[in-house]
Amino acid sequence: MNGVLAEIGRIEPLVRVLWGGVALLALALVTLLVILEGRHFRGRGLVRPWAWLRAASLPCLAAALLGAFAVGRASGVSGMEALAVHYGALFTVAPLLYFAAHAVLGRLLGLASPVALWIGVSGLCIAAVPVAVFNLAQPWVHQASRELREQRFARLPEAAPAHVPVARALVLDEATVLHAIAWQAVPATRVIRVDSVGASGVERDVLINLPDWLCRDGDDLHVLLPAGRPLPELRVYWEAADGRRWRSTLPPPPAFRREPWTVLWHGDALTLPGPLPPDLLAVDYRNGDGRPFLRPLAPAGPGGHCAPRRLHLPALPDGRAASALQLRIYVPPAAPRWVTFARP
Repeated sequence: MNGVLAEIGRIEPLVRVLWGGVALLALALVTLLVILEGRHFRGRGLVRPWAWLRAASLPCLAAALLGAFAVGRASGVSGMEALAVHYGALFTVAPLLYFAAHAVLGRLLGLASPVALWIGVSGLCIAAVPVAVFNLAQPWVHQASRELREQRFARLPEAAPAHVPVARALVLDEATVLHAIAWQAVPATRVIRVDSVGASGVERDVLINLPDWLCRDGDDLHVLLPAGRPLPELRVYWEAADGRRWRSTLPPPPAFRREPWTVLWHGDALTLPGPLPPDLLAVDYRNGDGRPFLRPLAPAGPGGHCAPRRLHLPALPDGRAASALQLRIYVPPAAPRWVTFARP
């Protein structure tokens, strides 16, 4: 519960107001429909049994859903088949239980079965109103939330960079050089967001929509691009030790120190030249006929975490050990190619 309240507390106040307005609209529509339905049954002299059955609609719906879930669990099926069984029960068992409960309760309250079933149908329609209202409002509120968030970041004051570059030109061979930039954060710096500014424009929040050339190691940022591809400018939003937030621009360094690319193998592990974007790396396990079998490293996911400098390469379940590390290099307009670092 505390986690839910904390998440609500992080929402922009204006966005909370917008969602509150949507909730009030949904509540007003539900109230209006219930009032109109009540007037209809009052005119027929059935307002009391209608009110009792309408009040029982939500418990009937909850009981029907629980019954469908129990049927799915009782099937004893697991895996994807269990999901299919649960969905089947949701659209067969749940409606039968729901309408059967309305028919029985309606009979006990003196309502004809068709009338009781009609009340059941109208109850589902009324229950669907808040869902429909929230679904219709979601794109508009999401857009407003996004614009407010962008405005909040745009208003942050500009400050001197909180990252110091270590720029290396890693030489694989005479024809292949990689520009590696380690933007090392000063102590007590917390990176909040990173935008990338390049020839194609601004890519926002790239640590969520991660490009294959960027990753983060804690609050350090690591860029790896082949020579021949333009180096982007990074716009970093960060928080200092005192809690104040700033934005800084990290332009590409003017010079790179040349050094050889080295990959050192240690049994089933290897040491990389530094933390690297995992999307550029794959492990070759080789099929029985000698053909390469590439398995990409686990995706970094939101946050864009780097592959660690010391990388453990576990054997496959069939016992095959890693035979090589593959590095993908892409310089448009040429097609991507893989560079192999074979296990000794």
